[in-house]
Amino acid sequence: MLAHRDGQGFTLVELVVTLAVAAIIMAAAVPSFHGTHY
Repeated sequence: MLAHRDGQGFTLVELVVTLAVAAIIMAAAVPSFHGTHY
């Protein structure tokens, strides 16, 4: 991973990876939430 930043909190790659991980977590969590409401 590149360690340098040009004064930005997130690089484009970090933002995309963060959104992808969040989407995977949401996709995994939503069925489990629906499964508890029988």
